[in-house]
Amino acid sequence: LRSFLSCTHWPAGVLKRAPHCTIDRYRLLRRLDHSRSRRNAAGPTSSTHSCKMAELEAQLNNLSITNDEPSLLDASDAQEIMQCASKAKDEVLVIVLVGLCGAGKSATANRLSGNVEKRRAQRSAGPVTKSCGVACGDALVVLDTPGFGDAGLGTNATAAAIRKATQEAEEAVTTTGKEARFSVLYVASCASRLNTADLEAMVAVGFALGRAWRNSACLVWTHADLLEEASLQEFLEGLDGDARVAADSLRGGHCLLDNVSTGGAASALVEDVLDRCRRFSRLGRPQPSGKHARRIRQDAMRRREARRRADAGEGPPGLCCVS
Repeated sequence: LRSFLSCTHWPAGVLKRAPHCTIDRYRLLRRLDHSRSRRNAAGPTSSTHSCKMAELEAQLNNLSITNDEPSLLDASDAQEIMQCASKAKDEVLVIVLVGLCGAGKSATANRLSGNVEKRRAQRSAGPVTKSCGVACGDALVVLDTPGFGDAGLGTNATAAAIRKATQEAEEAVTTTGKEARFSVLYVASCASRLNTADLEAMVAVGFALGRAWRNSACLVWTHADLLEEASLQEFLEGLDGDARVAADSLRGGHCLLDNVSTGGAASALVEDVLDRCRRFSRLGRPQPSGKHARRIRQDAMRRREARRRADAGEGPPGLCCVS
């Protein structure tokens, strides 16, 4: 927030709609940068500008900023993450599951964490996962997110939920003094085909986690039991065009997962997925930048304004009629 506000010239219309604490912080940071520039121009012996900068920094530290974005993870989820991190030696692997509705993300979270009944997973005509949740294993946190394509949630809200949930998961891990390594699993099903909706969902994931999310991502195909005797290579031969390019852009490659069967073969698939996630993980959560971050900030600002109007009993802004 400090680096963003200190180097960005906000339009007047944006400042009018922003929270008062954010406006004050913006103005203090601008004055602080101006004083720093004048001090550098005057030389290191200028005590006047140094005192002025110290005064501005004190005001900035005393300025309280409230996070008006609601928490997405339950208190029990955050507590579970901290308990998992406290048992880990140095690092905790956080796997973020993304994909379309019905791809099998919740069942994948249960299978990877070893807790079969942790996340609710079932066949349904509508979306089952409405909010973010976690399933923890041995130094492992699997973050289950709502699927793209939910008509009741929307693409922008889903992307914002993914971004916020990854932030809260990282904060829960770092509070224990451990480091979080993040990996992304795009979940697709062998029962369906990679289509235009998946391509749009991958673009939306970029708005939530940044364009570099593909460098620490794998494409996992659930319902591997439907392939029967066919291999993964034979199954992937049907991919072509934009779908092939999008699938191959994930650095971790393709892997299979059987969420139904038990035994050595199914366990080997789980170990393969976890091994890929560890090898292609990154230290720290993936964050959007550039136009992706700007789009998220604009959406968050609109949601804040809508909540403020709802709390104040105001209606949506309308057009002025001039007679």
